[in-house]
Amino acid sequence: MSNAVSTMFFYRNINGERKKFKFLVDRTATIIKEVEVKEKEDTLPLTRRSVSKDGKVVINKISQEDIDRMKFFVPGYECNFEGCEDLKKSYEDELEKMGGNNCKACAKGALIRKYMAKLDKLLPQ
Repeated sequence: MSNAVSTMFFYRNINGERKKFKFLVDRTATIIKEVEVKEKEDTLPLTRRSVSKDGKVVINKISQEDIDRMKFFVPGYECNFEGCEDLKKSYEDELEKMGGNNCKACAKGALIRKYMAKLDKLLPQ
């Protein structure tokens, strides 16, 4: 039996109801195990995937602090700390100059990294 190396999520329509399922798959995408996702499991902390130097996939939990920082970049986010409105306006203006939602992902990623550094200075520690 192969070791599970990935988790995949899919939805199924069962009796007119949309149900989420989790699949554990091996390196060849062969399903090892399939389970219906219960509500509690669906709300687990976010994870970040990266690849180590030896090519292995590493999955790390994303801290609540990082999740809160990323909310700043969501349209409609309501500022809740001093200096936030000015920073948000500056970010949105700069994003618009780059083409708004049509700018290249790499350019938007660089802009987000730039403003993450600015957020670190403004957010309470």
